[in-house]
Amino acid sequence: MRNLIHSGYLPILAHIERYDCLIKEQKNLEELKELGCCLQVNADTVMGGLLRKRTRFVRRLLKEGAIDFLSTDAHGSVHRKPELREASEWVVHHCRISRAMRILLKNPRAIWENYII
Repeated sequence: MRNLIHSGYLPILAHIERYDCLIKEQKNLEELKELGCCLQVNADTVMGGLLRKRTRFVRRLLKEGAIDFLSTDAHGSVHRKPELREASEWVVHHCRISRAMRILLKNPRAIWENYII
């Protein structure tokens, strides 16, 4: 990531809830953020329920403002439902409104319009 950032790229690390090294070691996550890396989580993980370790992890990071993007890993609407609406509503109801707007609107728009976030 360091090399990508120093080469002028803005890396977006997707599916961060799948990396045990980030869940187990908060310092790894903090180092990525300090480097300038953006972080994305999957909507279905946000909606996974409180008993799931990864769901608790993702929800905490959303509330703390460490997450930059909410996305889906759905490859269709049959087998993996893209729970973006439900997850977006969770973000709006559980995070500060400025944080929710950044995750759900401002950052995606910046990427779409090729602006640095």
